[in-house]
Amino acid sequence: MCVVVRKGGEALMRIDYHGDQNEYSFVDEWIEWRGLVVLGAGENVHLISLVDHSLVTHRLGEDFGNYFAALHPLADRLYVTSGAQVFRIDPARNLVWASDPVGLDGVILSDCEGPILRGDGEWGPPGGWKPFAISADTGFHWFS
Repeated sequence: MCVVVRKGGEALMRIDYHGDQNEYSFVDEWIEWRGLVVLGAGENVHLISLVDHSLVTHRLGEDFGNYFAALHPLADRLYVTSGAQVFRIDPARNLVWASDPVGLDGVILSDCEGPILRGDGEWGPPGGWKPFAISADTGFHWFS
Protein backbone atom coordinates (compact mmCIF):
# COMPACT_ATOMS: atom_id res chain seq x y z
CA MET A 1 0.00 0.00 0.00
CA CYS A 2 1.17 3.50 -0.75
CA VAL A 3 -0.25 6.60 0.97
CA VAL A 4 0.64 10.11 -0.22
CA VAL A 5 -0.23 12.87 2.23
CA ARG A 6 -0.96 16.18 0.51
CA LYS A 7 -1.72 19.70 1.65
CA GLY A 8 -3.08 22.10 -0.93
CA GLY A 9 -2.00 19.79 -3.73
CA GLU A 10 1.59 19.61 -2.48
CA ALA A 11 2.92 16.20 -1.44
CA LEU A 12 4.15 16.33 2.17
CA MET A 13 4.95 12.70 2.77
CA ARG A 14 4.81 9.33 1.07
CA ILE A 15 4.29 6.21 3.14
CA ASP A 16 4.98 2.81 1.60
CA TYR A 17 3.56 -0.04 3.64
CA HIS A 18 4.72 -3.59 2.99
CA GLY A 19 2.75 -5.94 5.21
CA ASP A 20 4.15 -9.04 6.83
CA GLN A 21 3.16 -12.02 4.69
CA ASN A 22 2.80 -14.11 7.87
CA GLU A 23 0.09 -11.80 9.24
CA TYR A 24 -3.57 -12.14 8.45
CA SER A 25 -4.83 -8.98 6.77
CA PHE A 26 -8.60 -8.42 6.77
CA VAL A 27 -8.74 -4.78 5.70
CA ASP A 28 -6.41 -1.76 5.50
CA GLU A 29 -7.46 1.77 6.42
CA TRP A 30 -5.69 5.08 6.88
CA ILE A 31 -6.80 8.48 8.17
CA GLU A 32 -5.26 11.80 9.14
CA TRP A 33 -5.95 12.53 12.81
CA ARG A 34 -4.52 15.28 15.02
CA GLY A 35 -1.31 15.78 13.06
CA LEU A 36 -0.82 12.06 12.55
CA VAL A 37 -1.28 9.60 9.75
CA VAL A 38 -2.92 6.54 11.28
CA LEU A 39 -2.62 3.32 9.31
CA GLY A 40 -4.37 0.13 10.37
CA ALA A 41 -3.18 -2.96 8.55
CA GLY A 42 -2.45 -6.59 9.26
CA GLU A 43 -2.25 -7.05 13.03
CA ASN A 44 -1.04 -3.52 13.83
CA VAL A 45 -1.98 0.13 13.96
CA HIS A 46 0.78 2.57 12.97
CA LEU A 47 0.79 6.27 13.98
CA ILE A 48 3.15 8.52 12.01
CA SER A 49 3.78 12.15 12.97
CA LEU A 50 3.31 14.66 10.16
CA VAL A 51 5.80 16.95 11.97
CA ASP A 52 8.85 14.76 12.57
CA HIS A 53 7.81 11.55 10.73
CA SER A 54 8.37 9.48 13.86
CA LEU A 55 6.51 6.18 14.06
CA VAL A 56 4.69 4.45 16.91
CA THR A 57 3.23 0.99 16.30
CA HIS A 58 0.78 -0.89 18.49
CA ARG A 59 0.38 -4.62 17.95
CA LEU A 60 -3.25 -5.71 18.23
CA GLY A 61 -2.41 -8.98 19.96
CA GLU A 62 -1.00 -12.42 19.31
CA ASP A 63 -4.16 -14.53 19.35
CA PHE A 64 -6.55 -15.42 16.55
CA GLY A 65 -8.93 -12.57 15.81
CA ASN A 66 -6.49 -9.76 16.53
CA TYR A 67 -6.33 -8.55 12.96
CA PHE A 68 -7.02 -4.86 12.31
CA ALA A 69 -10.70 -4.12 11.59
CA ALA A 70 -11.52 -0.36 11.81
CA LEU A 71 -10.55 3.11 13.02
CA HIS A 72 -12.97 5.29 15.00
CA PRO A 73 -11.49 8.79 15.50
CA LEU A 74 -12.90 11.32 17.97
CA ALA A 75 -11.51 14.75 18.85
CA ASP A 76 -9.55 13.56 21.91
CA ARG A 77 -9.20 9.81 21.39
CA LEU A 78 -8.96 7.13 18.77
CA TYR A 79 -10.67 3.76 19.07
CA VAL A 80 -9.30 0.86 17.06
CA THR A 81 -11.14 -2.42 16.64
CA SER A 82 -9.60 -5.77 15.87
CA GLY A 83 -11.42 -9.00 15.22
CA ALA A 84 -11.56 -9.58 18.99
CA GLN A 85 -10.94 -6.37 20.98
CA VAL A 86 -11.33 -2.59 21.22
CA PHE A 87 -8.29 -0.35 21.85
CA ARG A 88 -8.15 3.29 22.98
CA ILE A 89 -5.25 5.49 21.87
CA ASP A 90 -4.65 9.08 23.02
CA PRO A 91 -3.34 11.98 20.88
CA ALA A 92 0.19 11.39 22.22
CA ARG A 93 0.01 7.92 20.56
CA ASN A 94 -0.16 6.06 23.88
CA LEU A 95 -2.25 2.94 24.24
CA VAL A 96 -4.63 3.91 27.06
CA TRP A 97 -6.32 0.51 27.31
CA ALA A 98 -7.11 -2.67 25.43
CA SER A 99 -10.40 -4.37 26.24
CA ASP A 100 -10.64 -8.03 27.04
CA PRO A 101 -12.02 -9.98 24.07
CA VAL A 102 -15.54 -8.87 23.14
CA GLY A 103 -15.68 -11.13 20.07
CA LEU A 104 -13.93 -14.07 18.49
CA ASP A 105 -13.93 -13.21 14.80
CA GLY A 106 -15.46 -9.76 14.38
CA VAL A 107 -16.08 -6.61 16.41
CA ILE A 108 -18.35 -3.79 15.28
CA LEU A 109 -18.31 -0.59 17.30
CA SER A 110 -21.65 1.16 16.70
CA ASP A 111 -21.54 3.95 19.31
CA CYS A 112 -18.34 5.50 20.65
CA GLU A 113 -19.37 9.10 21.34
CA GLY A 114 -20.27 8.93 25.04
CA PRO A 115 -18.92 7.48 28.28
CA ILE A 116 -20.13 4.01 27.27
CA LEU A 117 -19.10 2.40 23.98
CA ARG A 118 -21.55 -0.03 22.42
CA GLY A 119 -21.09 -2.65 19.79
CA ASP A 120 -21.43 -6.28 18.80
CA GLY A 121 -18.91 -9.11 18.83
CA GLU A 122 -19.15 -12.26 16.77
CA TRP A 123 -18.66 -15.35 18.95
CA GLY A 124 -20.04 -18.13 16.74
CA PRO A 125 -19.01 -17.47 13.15
CA PRO A 126 -20.87 -17.21 10.93
CA GLY A 127 -23.43 -15.21 12.87
CA GLY A 128 -23.59 -15.53 16.65
CA TRP A 129 -23.29 -11.81 17.36
CA LYS A 130 -23.50 -10.69 20.99
CA PRO A 131 -23.95 -7.03 22.09
CA PHE A 132 -21.40 -5.51 24.48
CA ALA A 133 -20.75 -2.24 26.33
CA ILE A 134 -17.34 -0.83 27.32
CA SER A 135 -16.41 1.98 29.70
CA ALA A 136 -14.67 4.69 27.65
CA ASP A 137 -12.49 5.55 30.68
CA THR A 138 -11.30 2.11 31.78
CA GLY A 139 -11.95 -0.36 28.95
CA PHE A 140 -13.94 -2.56 31.32
CA HIS A 141 -16.64 -4.39 29.35
CA TRP A 142 -19.85 -6.26 29.97
CA PHE A 143 -22.30 -8.02 27.72
CA SER A 144 -25.77 -6.56 27.34
